[in-house]
Parts: sequence; C-alpha cells; structure tokens
Amino acid sequence: MKINNIGAGNKIELYKFNSSVNDRKNSAPKDKDVIEISDTGRYLSTFSENESIKKAGTKRVEEIKKEITEGNYKVDANSLAKKILDYIKGREV
Repeated sequence: MKINNIGAGNKIELYKFNSSVNDRKNSAPKDKDVIEISDTGRYLSTFSENESIKKAGTKRVEEIKKEITEGNYKVDANSLAKKILDYIKGREV
C-alpha cells in the first residue's frame, strides 16, 4: 500500500494564508497617544509663568526670614487659629 502526501500541500497553503492575514493585522496604523490639560491645570500654569508673583513671594519670604533672625517676627494667634479651622472645615485657606 502506497500513501502519498495527501493534503500536505493544503496545510502549507493554509499556514501561508493565516500568516499573511496576521501580517496585515499587525501592520495596521496604531493610534497615537493623546494628552489633555484640564482648565485647572492651564490656570495653575499661569502662576508658574508669572515672574512678578515669584518675586513677590520670595521677597516676602526674605522679609520673614530676616524678622525671625532678628527676633521681631510675631504671629497673630487668632488669625492663625481661624485659618487652621477654615482649612480643616474645607474652606479657603
């Protein structure tokens, strides 16, 4: 009894077909990454770009440091307590 390669050619052709289908799927254009900056983020970025705000903040910090080193820095306890309570309650600082 002689058995020849029955159907072997069909299997090879099927493999080649599946490979070409997979190649087409993998070569499809991919979506690009996209980022979005929220309105709040844009608003906050204006503060980091504003040099006058930076200078005013650093000037005040230097004044406070000087007052502390000279022993002249005074804290209003009532104002501090009110701001702490407002912060705890979730209000504006």
